[in-house]
Amino acid sequence: MRIVFMGTPDFALRQLDALLSTGHTLAGVVTAPDRPAGRGRKLTSSPVKERALRAGLPVITPPDVNAPEALERIAALEPDLIIVAAFGQKLGGDLLELPQRGCFNVHASLLPKFRGAAPINHALIAGESTTGVTIQSMAARIDAGAIAAQREINIAPDWNAGDLTDALADLGAQLLVDVLDRLEAGTLRLEEQPRQGITRAPRLTKSDGIIDWAKPARDIHNLVRGVTPWPGAQTTHLVQNGKALKLLVTATALKDAETQAGSPGELIALSDEGIEVACGQGVLRILKLKAAGKREMPAGDFLRGHRWQTGDRLVSSS
Repeated sequence: MRIVFMGTPDFALRQLDALLSTGHTLAGVVTAPDRPAGRGRKLTSSPVKERALRAGLPVITPPDVNAPEALERIAALEPDLIIVAAFGQKLGGDLLELPQRGCFNVHASLLPKFRGAAPINHALIAGESTTGVTIQSMAARIDAGAIAAQREINIAPDWNAGDLTDALADLGAQLLVDVLDRLEAGTLRLEEQPRQGITRAPRLTKSDGIIDWAKPARDIHNLVRGVTPWPGAQTTHLVQNGKALKLLVTATALKDAETQAGSPGELIALSDEGIEVACGQGVLRILKLKAAGKREMPAGDFLRGHRWQTGDRLVSSS
């Protein structure tokens, strides 16, 4: 089969590698345009574009994949099949109808749960213990297509969004190869998604990472996992003289998830083992954190460079 692949970040990179390992013809790759990145705001290519160019593949980087000129260039690649993984743009009807064998999407959840752009983050924020990958036949409504295959994975208690992305990327790549084999053999069967159990996973914004210490410790712990490495779990340290320091909390553990041991945001214990913070319910131990513009470090190392004391407070970042 002649395949056009559409994807952009590291998650999609694993799917591209899987396609390159098969006997199918990869006719071309569609990915996001180069964007400014880093302090120098230098134009930077997506991981998928860099890999595709190294493999000698034609690359298309349209700002709007549904624009007539983009559609014309993709049609010229004569795809039998389009595979999409974390591409970042919605495919319109003309594009969905272009390949004879359809368009398939590698989605990082067990649909119909967590439809949307950020299924991995929302699964962790919701405290899920399992999730998985779905390969779906794409439809006009986002993530509502028929299911070609699903595979489940357990979520380790200490995984953050970066860890879970890596695990699901590998799982998706394995499942994609299996689906392609069955599609070519004529044995692939599609199953409509259930109408019950639909949940949403919209794209995160920076404000989604702001910690509300009035919430239960377990909910804050799950938030930290779900927004790390991006957009980051944000809080501000207020010392007793009123000075403020903005922080990212990057790793936590549940010290006591149930009882109340101080007012929300109050520092109740400081040690090499971590920084214990009272929450609306329970106590959360901060294991790793970083000040704005600084490197991440274990809590014990951080405390040696900052004169924090019990009774100081962490509050929501403005």
